Amino acid sequence: MIRTILVVSVMTACIVLFITYAYAAPGSSAAAKGPAVTVYMQGDSMRFSPGTVTIHRGQTVEWQNLSSTQTHNVVDDPSLVTNPADAKLPKGTKPFSSALLREGSTYEHTFTVPGIYRYACTPHEIDRMVGTVIVK
Repeated sequence: MIRTILVVSVMTACIVLFITYAYAAPGSSAAAKGPAVTVYMQGDSMRFSPGTVTIHRGQTVEWQNLSSTQTHNVVDDPSLVTNPADAKLPKGTKPFSSALLREGSTYEHTFTVPGIYRYACTPHEIDRMVGTVIVK
């Protein structure tokens, strides 16, 4: 009897979890299992790869530094970049910026407002290390 109750309880829990994840809206906390996309910071080429990503509102972008020789950051604040055109964000949103990231380090940002975000790596902005996130 106890074994039957335990089996039924486990099966019920599995069904509830399946329904929660299978029918969760995209971008909801139940559907989110980490970043929607990872952008790699390339040290030798001084580029973000991919340079442009498209995501949906509520999704997260992760940036990961792959360079063993360069530190990089992600800055979307016009007051912190050399060329204000390298940092663009939709009206009403707050700018974001990371610390300098060493090899293997990551930075994540969740985008809640649709629009076009342009960001730069400030130490390598002169090398045109800029990227774009399009949020639908």
